[in-house]
Amino acid sequence: MDQNNLKGIRLEEAVGKLFERQGYANVQLDRLMKGTSGATHEIDVYGEKITKSGLWRRSARTGAAECKYKANGMKVEKKEVSDFVVKLHDLSIDYGVFVTTSSFTEDATNLAKYYNVETMDARISNEMFKKNGIDYYSRIHHLGIKVDGPAVDAARTVVDIADKLGILKAVFGN
Repeated sequence: MDQNNLKGIRLEEAVGKLFERQGYANVQLDRLMKGTSGATHEIDVYGEKITKSGLWRRSARTGAAECKYKANGMKVEKKEVSDFVVKLHDLSIDYGVFVTTSSFTEDATNLAKYYNVETMDARISNEMFKKNGIDYYSRIHHLGIKVDGPAVDAARTVVDIADKLGILKAVFGN
């Protein structure tokens, strides 16, 4: 698996955890949904926030996140935000947030603000992850040491599988 794809997947997982910590239920990653137009859209992170109003009434507020891992110096462009706005509208999603590991162009920021899409650049997302106890950046950036290649990808995959199976916790006691 390509290192940038792996970093993008990790970003989606971290944002999914953030959605859960913000009170969203039924959080799903890479959900395919059919819009009112008939087009199918992929949503990186989707969740529902159930609210009570009165004794019996409940309503669901839907939320979605678009997650973009960007290498150093790359910015989220207006077209990427525009595509996300179309998804939100076509799927009648109440809340949208665009999260990146980089930053946004001025046009992308202006468009997001106009359509009430929250933006989280690298600084803001890092603060939110820390505030909510989500470890994304230290797992991704590996203490600032740049490593790359298929052997590294394979090693990360093995570590991830071991982590999911609880082997790391059993061995290292953390």
